[in-house]
Amino acid sequence: MLKKQPRRILSYILILAIVLSSGPGYIALGESLYTKASSWAQPEIQKAADNGLLPVMLKGTDMTKPATREELCELAVLLYEKLGKKTLTPTSPNPFTDTRNPNILKAYSIGITTGTSTTTFSPAQTTTREQVATMFGRAIKGLYPSLDYSHSSTPVFNDQTLIASYAIDHVLFMNKQGIIKGSDGNFMPRPITEEHRKTGYGTTTREQAIAISVRIFTSYSDAPVDPQAGVSSKERLALSFIAGTPTLHTEKEKLDLIDFEKRVFRPLYKPNVI
Repeated sequence: MLKKQPRRILSYILILAIVLSSGPGYIALGESLYTKASSWAQPEIQKAADNGLLPVMLKGTDMTKPATREELCELAVLLYEKLGKKTLTPTSPNPFTDTRNPNILKAYSIGITTGTSTTTFSPAQTTTREQVATMFGRAIKGLYPSLDYSHSSTPVFNDQTLIASYAIDHVLFMNKQGIIKGSDGNFMPRPITEEHRKTGYGTTTREQAIAISVRIFTSYSDAPVDPQAGVSSKERLALSFIAGTPTLHTEKEKLDLIDFEKRVFRPLYKPNVI
């Protein structure tokens, strides 16, 4: 029995050597980073794993498949917490009936994503390129509000008029920063025709979303973060009162801050009777 012991140890060493030499497909003994990934994306996926930017739900999956809204939230929240060096708090109560994922609720709490309706999030819905640019763009703006977000009025892409109004500023900023690029002069913001939907035109794959996250992390890991990054609108307002300094809010944020159920006075509508 004692003679077999060295052989067993040698076998373990050989197995470990094979695993460690298998490249970016592995992060631990027998734990694969993906079942499939494009050659260009493999180093990016490894970087994401090394820096804690790869969500557990994406490990061991086919990275060439389209990313879902849930997966994008997972990526964006990990990135936000890493760059901001703080843990976000999920919004409560949960406004959605189709998800309990805390990372979706974290993303919603800081305004980098919204629902597909007032009560649904549609976590399994695939993401478009303009949605990805918007979510990551909002994350960057939340962390670094003092950056120069201006852009030229000259069209950058041939299909720029097809980009949704809510996404255009984020798309152009991300392009200016070299984080998201187009192809053959087009951005391909989303699938428009039935043929587009069949071919995956305008959608974002998991490996593309991971690459975007890694590029942002690499570009901004040394940049100073807004001290109030990750603070909700209501918390930000409370902090401004404590500090005695005014806080600027968008019209939507101002409306969200009003608790209509507890207002003492409510506006009355009295139409003229003719």
